[in-house]
Parts: sequence; structure tokens; C-alpha cells
Amino acid sequence: MDILGSVSNAFASAGKKARQAYDHTKLDLRIKSYEKELREAYIEIGKMMYRSHKSGISPDNGKLNEHFIGVDNIAFRINQLSKTVADMKKQGELAAPKQAKPADAQTNDMAEIRAFAKLARKEGDLKIRRTEGGIQVLRFCTACEFGNEPSVQVCEGCGYVFRAVKDVGAAE
Repeated sequence: MDILGSVSNAFASAGKKARQAYDHTKLDLRIKSYEKELREAYIEIGKMMYRSHKSGISPDNGKLNEHFIGVDNIAFRINQLSKTVADMKKQGELAAPKQAKPADAQTNDMAEIRAFAKLARKEGDLKIRRTEGGIQVLRFCTACEFGNEPSVQVCEGCGYVFRAVKDVGAAE
């Protein structure tokens, strides 16, 4: 296989894994959304029962049954999505979202942070931000607070012109 084919296959594989991780995250978020709905339904049932207890009047069975049916429907959707996630994992169609970095990778990030901290002292508009993907350095615009790449000369948010950009070596 030629080098172009190898690169093409690598990109296709990376794209597939990225799509799988996206799908997994999307399903997880949908499940969490339904779980929130379920908690809210339980709270509403609890409120109805408490009001009934305090007033001494029986709860409206029609309304109560509507809530019970709603709880059953939400629980069914959660169960179906959970089964879908489990089946897709078994078939290898679903990659898990990126997990937190191990401690040794975070230690390496600290060296990166120190190097950028030196630059940030000279360039006051550079800020360091830790994200799930690692360390991110952004040049924040003083006019609109938009986070730009550190090497940009002009703010992508409003067009503000930054002062000259220095590299890390020049900052030391």
C-alpha cells in the first residue's frame, strides 16, 4: 500500500473513532437529560402527595396517574438508550469519550504551564486554561474578551489589533 493510502486509512480510522466518541457522548447526554426529567417527575409526585397530606384531601388520581405514566415512559426511554449503548459497545460501534489524563501526563502539563507563564508575564493578554484535551493558551482580546490563538495579530472576534507577538524563547 502506498503512503497516501496509509495516511487515508489512518484519517478514516481516526474519523470513525471520533464519530463513535461523539455518538457515545450524545447518547450519555440524552440519558442524563431523561434522568433529570425523571427526578423532576418524582419531585412533582412528591409535592402532590405532600400537599394532599397537609390538606387532608385525597390527591387528584387523574393527575397522579398522568405523572405515573410519565415516569414509566421516561424510565422506558432510559432503559432503551442504556441497552442501545451496551449493544453498540459490544459490537465495537461505540468508543468511550476521552477520560481524564493520568497523573504523569498532568505533570508534563505543568512544565508547559511554566513555560507559557513566562510568556504570559510579558504578554499580559495571554491566559492559560486547562481543558479536557490538555493545556490551552489563548490570547484574550481586551476589547471584546474573545479567546484567540496566541499567534494571531488581529482579534477574530472584533478586529482589535494586538501588539507584536513574541515567541516563548524571546520571553525568557
